Amino acid sequence: MTVGQPDPGVDVLVLGPVGLQRGGEFLSPPSGVFRAVLAALALAGPAGLSSSELFTTVWGSRAATAERSTVTVTIHRIRQWLRDSVGDTVRLERSSSTYVLEVTGVIDVARFWELTADYPHDQADQLLEALGLWRGRALADVPPDSQDPIVVARLVRQRLDAANACAQALIRSREADHAVRVLDPLIDEYFLDEPLQAAWMQALAASGRQADALEAYERVRKHLRTELGVDPGSVLTECLVKILRGAVPAAARQLRLATAVPAQLPADVIAFTGRAKQLKTLYALPSQALPTFSPVLVMSGPGGVGKTSLAVHWAYQVVKDYPDGQLFVDLRGYSRETPVTVVEALHRFVRALGCPPDEIPADRDEASALYRSMLAGRRILIVLDNAQSADQVRQLLPGAGGCTVVITSRERLDGLTARDGALRLDLEVLSPEEAHVLLENSIGTTQIAGQHEEVQVLARTCGYLPLALRVAAAHLCRSPNMTVGGYLQEMAYLGPLNALIVDGDEQATVATAFDLSYSRVSLEAQRCYRLLALVPGADISAPAVGALIARPLAEVRSLLRTLTAAYLVSEHRPDRFSMHDLLTAHARGYLNRAEIPEEQQAAVVRLFNWYLGRAGSASDLIYAMTRLPSGVEPVEIPAFDEPEVASSWLQKEFANIVSLAQEANVRDLPNSWLLADVLRGHFVYHRLVPEWDVAVQAGFRCGRARGRPCRPGSDVPQPGWAGALCRTRHHWGCERFSPCGRECATFRLASRCGGRAAQPGFGGPDQR
Repeated sequence: MTVGQPDPGVDVLVLGPVGLQRGGEFLSPPSGVFRAVLAALALAGPAGLSSSELFTTVWGSRAATAERSTVTVTIHRIRQWLRDSVGDTVRLERSSSTYVLEVTGVIDVARFWELTADYPHDQADQLLEALGLWRGRALADVPPDSQDPIVVARLVRQRLDAANACAQALIRSREADHAVRVLDPLIDEYFLDEPLQAAWMQALAASGRQADALEAYERVRKHLRTELGVDPGSVLTECLVKILRGAVPAAARQLRLATAVPAQLPADVIAFTGRAKQLKTLYALPSQALPTFSPVLVMSGPGGVGKTSLAVHWAYQVVKDYPDGQLFVDLRGYSRETPVTVVEALHRFVRALGCPPDEIPADRDEASALYRSMLAGRRILIVLDNAQSADQVRQLLPGAGGCTVVITSRERLDGLTARDGALRLDLEVLSPEEAHVLLENSIGTTQIAGQHEEVQVLARTCGYLPLALRVAAAHLCRSPNMTVGGYLQEMAYLGPLNALIVDGDEQATVATAFDLSYSRVSLEAQRCYRLLALVPGADISAPAVGALIARPLAEVRSLLRTLTAAYLVSEHRPDRFSMHDLLTAHARGYLNRAEIPEEQQAAVVRLFNWYLGRAGSASDLIYAMTRLPSGVEPVEIPAFDEPEVASSWLQKEFANIVSLAQEANVRDLPNSWLLADVLRGHFVYHRLVPEWDVAVQAGFRCGRARGRPCRPGSDVPQPGWAGALCRTRHHWGCERFSPCGRECATFRLASRCGGRAAQPGFGGPDQR
């Protein structure tokens, strides 16, 4: 599924100036009354406020002579402003006797309450997110007489308690400098709050600023004496004693953070081509990074499709949007080497962000908390390349906003989408036009001049896979005198996968990319993948795969989902599965090593019999034509009930059936001529003369090649019946549909047949 832009909704903000947030745009209500009503309803939550409660909150200090009309008119005007500004994304609904605020985004105060209601006391990430929602004083632009003072005072207390708890967690995590930054905006405004001032003193002392901590105590003491006429309480006094005794916990040593900006992106790709649609999606990511939200995008696709190249190329185009640096790690999820562990990746990142090696926690959770804390307040681009699972990357995601994460993987990592809100971007092979341009840019127009058709064939032979195209281009650049046609001959001789090898660089070998995906799926899925190489048509349905591998349909669908997730098979239409030529060649290589010829032949026979049964059932229902005697016991196949369904099935599968008839001839199946017989009505009705020629000739050649014919009832078709089939084709196909007279191939075959000759009209659609 290709990623689209999600609807971010519209947020209602009250923890600061009151207004609406749509993407990066802040919308301020046009009057103080509007702001007061929105703030009151936002603070009320899902319970809402009655008309009387709303009037008391907003207009309480004024005369209540026209309470009902005042509220009604104001609500009407606010609704009109909301519709004009944000449509239906924010609504004022009347529920029973109360007014309720409904939003498609979030209400910042509700999110704050959610984050501070239950949080891990040894980690600061959740509290940092909660505090990051504040943009100043709550209801900053609402007149004081239009606020509920009790509700606002309780909200301020909750903010101070959260800041205190967050600072304590940061100090325990040896991030005292960060604790100082968290508390700094609050200290001057709430200088009489002793728990907050005590946390401030402790943070200063833990960061090595003992003199500043003592000065802070003295300042608070003077304020208390001046304002209230009292001395500091026990909380401040005990904190002072600890500082004077040097009893700040040893764990509160502060990290000596460097100021270096990491720049870990690998080199950009030379002659990058195409991907305009995908780049448009990626270019929209930086604008989605908010102070409380870091967008995450999972780019998935098969090996060699160019995921890393696209991610790196895009990253270089948006470097200016991330002034605090770029982090990159190859997680080696699909590699011959051991995958990078979460702890190893965390240690790499925190070192790059400035943490001395001797200060890095060995514990994974502690290292993850340190990493997220070091990202807080910074705009950093993070590229997590070649991930194998959601668990490998989840603890590498930022906790606060401002950053952007792009993950590449051969897995879809649906868990990140479901649990972490990640966007999805599925990468497929290039279009034929893009592949042609890539070859032209990589090889040079001089070497391929006058070989337009050969270049198209080369692109198709490479499956339009970027890695294969670049390897082919490298071979041609290495041999400037070689033509594209000459290289195609070499590929035909060696096999495409053997020709797409770069000596000394296993990672640049196309087969290696496929091997890594193949090795990760189950043994049953591997067997299914191998046997799919036997399919002669362009695609195949799940029931046909069931016949091929001799497994129940439910199990087959599960295996196909596994192969699709590993990008070894593509579901290009609902219930239609295919593999491009390079994957088919790869599967065939494993097939020839793992399956003996007898097992391969048995699989093809099962598939042939399934198609024969289904095609026969469809033709009998639609055309009701007399069949030639075969003496072959029919395979039990579910019959069609509706002619429309049968006709639709024949239309979808017709090309595959003709291909199977040819494959049956190649594999010398004894009854291959029966496919041409069961489809006589379809051939005649739709005037498919060339296809009938192919099917009839394939079946006839197979029967002749097996030697002296047997009587009906044996497993060898009698040439007399094959001749009848040929002459029927001649009569209906040549004499009625075309002026070819007696020169057609099936007439020549029929003239050489022994046995009974069919009379004109035998088995035609009029024989019902």
